[in-house]
Amino acid sequence: EVAEVVEEEVAEPEPEAIPVPEKYIIKPVFFAFDNYTLSAEAKANLDDIADLMKRFTALELEITGHTDAVGTFEYNRRLSLNRARAVSNYLVSAGVIKERQSISGKSESDHVAMNRTNDNKDAPEGRKLNRRAQFKVSVTQGVIVEMEPIKVPGHLKIN
Repeated sequence: EVAEVVEEEVAEPEPEAIPVPEKYIIKPVFFAFDNYTLSAEAKANLDDIADLMKRFTALELEITGHTDAVGTFEYNRRLSLNRARAVSNYLVSAGVIKERQSISGKSESDHVAMNRTNDNKDAPEGRKLNRRAQFKVSVTQGVIVEMEPIKVPGHLKIN
C-alpha cells in the first residue's frame, strides 16, 4: 500500500508592521522691526507647538532667535535672545515646562534672506524674513517634528 502524502498548510507568519512615525510641521515665528513682542499669528503657531509638546512629553525644543542686520551685532544679540526668551515664556504660560526648552540668540549671524540687494539697496522683505525665532525638536521614537522651511523669494536668496 502506498501511503498518501498529505501536505499540511503551514501558516506564513504575518510580516510585522513597522510603525510609520507621525510627522508634524511647525512654523517659525516672525517679529516686527526692533521688537520681541509676539503677534497673534506667532501665538497661534506657538499654541500648536505647545499642544505637540504636551502630547509628546519626551520632545525637547531648541529655540533660536534671529535679527536682521540693522543695528550693532551686540544690540542684535540681545534682541535675538529676547525673541527666543519671549517664545519660551509664552510656551511656559501654555503649559510646556521650561526644562524641556533651550534658548539661544544668533544676532545677525544666520540670515535666511538678503538684508540688502546686490546693488546695496535696503531689502525690507528680506530683513522681515530674518527677524524670526526658529525651532529644532529632539527626535523621539514614533514622531518626527520638522520646521517648515522659510520661503525666500529668488531675488533675496543668499548665494
